[in-house]
Amino acid sequence: MKVFDDVVMLAEARAAIDPDGFRSLESHADDAAGWARSDALNKVTWIVIRKGGLVRDITVGDCVELTKALQEHHFRAAQAGRCSTRC
Repeated sequence: MKVFDDVVMLAEARAAIDPDGFRSLESHADDAAGWARSDALNKVTWIVIRKGGLVRDITVGDCVELTKALQEHHFRAAQAGRCSTRC
């Protein structure tokens, strides 16, 4: 199952790349809803995987860049009729 594989891969990446940084980030998200916490951690993980570095190296610009890329991806998928309810 692909979603499960992604979840496992992202958790393993957090543990391998910057466990202290992600632990600190998780502690700041304790009060967030489960889906929001998970979504934020996953997005930060993708940024670190793609750009390298540590959690503390992420900038607002990195977050804006990811948001723009996701919007473009969802727009193209919707235009092609491939967008499911998860888009």
